[in-house]
Amino acid sequence: MSFFYIGAALASVIGLPLSGAFLHLDGYFGVSGWRWLFLLEGLPAVILGIVVLRYLPDSPQTTHWLHADQKEWLSRTIAAEQASSPISHHAAWQTAFRSRQVWLLSLFWLLQAFGTIGITLFLPLIVKSVSGQESFTVSVMSALPFLFACVFMYFNGTHSDRKGERGWHLALPLMAAGVLLALAVWTSNPWLAYGLLVVAVGLNWAATPVFWATTTEYLSGAAAAASIALINSIANIAGLGLPPVMGWIKDATQSYDYALLLVSAALVAGGVLGLFLARAPRAAPVTARATAPAAAPVPRGLDEAKAP
Repeated sequence: MSFFYIGAALASVIGLPLSGAFLHLDGYFGVSGWRWLFLLEGLPAVILGIVVLRYLPDSPQTTHWLHADQKEWLSRTIAAEQASSPISHHAAWQTAFRSRQVWLLSLFWLLQAFGTIGITLFLPLIVKSVSGQESFTVSVMSALPFLFACVFMYFNGTHSDRKGERGWHLALPLMAAGVLLALAVWTSNPWLAYGLLVVAVGLNWAATPVFWATTTEYLSGAAAAASIALINSIANIAGLGLPPVMGWIKDATQSYDYALLLVSAALVAGGVLGLFLARAPRAAPVTARATAPAAAPVPRGLDEAKAP
């Protein structure tokens, strides 16, 4: 999960400076800078979509990196799981909506999203208001927090697995991010505020891989897909409601300070919830499966993929 989300953070590390550079193409061939930005950053996604259609396997049998016995084992296992889960999509959604664990996980992910959405979307504007630098410098400065995010995610996820502990690895990064964000608001030194903001963004992302490790320990079976969809849907409320709220606060106060304090409070609350969530006595995993058949022996090479 760390490596997966490092890809998302690296997109900002690379993409933000590129975006600043593309905006400087304003006027070339009579095309405005924002149009160059959309064109040049949209083309790789189109190309990648074509590559995925061509090279992503649709089933174990169409892979080229698995041995024949591995392909056979995976195919049998998938078929057995599907046969043991005669549950409709409606029943899976009912299971998700009735689960207290799923709602607590959704609330945590919503509070964490205050940081990933609230800070990330406004980061260039916040950095510009703090530093007073021009656009390209601001884009480079805005990329640095995501480099910290890559490092923090890897080490927090690795350490969580090594220690077999989830609660503190969820709680501490988020609470620390909230506290550092509040300190960044109150300090009068703009460069200290920027440094605190950099570390706060990195710590906010650090909880992400641990959260999904915790989530998959709670969820299993056919209800897992519906539950994860519900968790992400609830978190997207922050994407819907937070940007206009932050913009309204900025217009009303001529500053992002109170908006960032709102995000800070949400992160601290999320950290407290994460500690409770991961340390609460585990109920049976949220599942909608019937009793699964006995597992077939795992062929060579696949026995490394163990459950959390």
